[in-house]
Amino acid sequence: MKLKYPKVSVLMSVYNGEKYLREAIDSILNQTFKDFEFIIINDGSTDRTAQILKSYHNPRIKIINNQKNLGLTKSLNIGIKRARGEYIARQDADDVSLPTRLERQLSYLEAHSNVVILGIWAQVIDEKGNFLWKMCPPTNPLLLKWRMLFKNNLIHSAVMFEAKKIKQLGGYNLGMAQAQDYDLWSRVMMCHDIAQLPEILIHWRIHPGSISTNYFNDQIYTADRTACSNIQYLLNREVSLEGVRDLRTLLYERSLSSAERLNRKILNNRSPSSAKCLYRASNILHDVYITVMDQWKPNFENSRIITKDYASTIKTIASMHANIKRKGTFHILKKAIQANKASIFDASIIKCILKIFLGPSLVSKYHSYFKRFHLS
Repeated sequence: MKLKYPKVSVLMSVYNGEKYLREAIDSILNQTFKDFEFIIINDGSTDRTAQILKSYHNPRIKIINNQKNLGLTKSLNIGIKRARGEYIARQDADDVSLPTRLERQLSYLEAHSNVVILGIWAQVIDEKGNFLWKMCPPTNPLLLKWRMLFKNNLIHSAVMFEAKKIKQLGGYNLGMAQAQDYDLWSRVMMCHDIAQLPEILIHWRIHPGSISTNYFNDQIYTADRTACSNIQYLLNREVSLEGVRDLRTLLYERSLSSAERLNRKILNNRSPSSAKCLYRASNILHDVYITVMDQWKPNFENSRIITKDYASTIKTIASMHANIKRKGTFHILKKAIQANKASIFDASIIKCILKIFLGPSLVSKYHSYFKRFHLS
């Protein structure tokens, strides 16, 4: 007799997560899609987590108790091995899935058999549940893959993936205590398709006790190494980790603030090494762009999208370089112009050229004048 397995396994690991645990669990139990098992790993918690878990008597919930704290990576791999579903959905113990999340993700994956990992958009909330901002990573598949070379654009607590393919890849890398998701997604996208559903289906919580807050620097360092591996794999040669770190710093900070704020931050450190870092980052980005266009062979529309994203970053780097050192800036700027010749008429290009010839101080002095003519 063939056993009936659930379609989806929801996987959660919790360590001392009593504060938000019940809200997270209830958000899964209240899903419109019902054919799932809910695997919860209590990773050696010392607070009331165990008591909260015992208070639930839902047959869908399968509790695994680690005798000691093993960490998120090992705990998730334990859950993956135990999962019986065709698909696995991740859920963190401090986040809230909206009622149609599982239904919408499963529907997409079943309609797109080529996709192994599916992300979704998120509403970021604070410890009290107040809305802060929206996280809406790219949905164009090739732009998503392009961005993923440098930075994780899939929210860990919001993905659903094909269990068999992830198990074949060995699950999460046990050598990575932080940013283990970015490493796994990167390994997947080298041989399978990934996608993003443009719907907000989860509330992603940030608070003083969250992993992303407490281990921010460790996560960044581990992600630097993963991005470096991605780029080395693509280029088939060694790449400087420091150069990748420089590039990722630019991309990360740029996503959080305007180019003007970033420029002012760099201006506070007018050292030759800063200009060198910018130059090095631009060269790495350029090499990746050329290789992507050659190997991925995107169609006209995808080529236009990736080129626009690439050129935008190069222009920002050139502008920042001009603020520190005018010599060598045009060599960086030329990369953006070569990728998109029409961009020679962009306001940002013209302003950067003015910085090269007139100097950043003079351009800054007449900022309001340039703004009047849409050059800022």
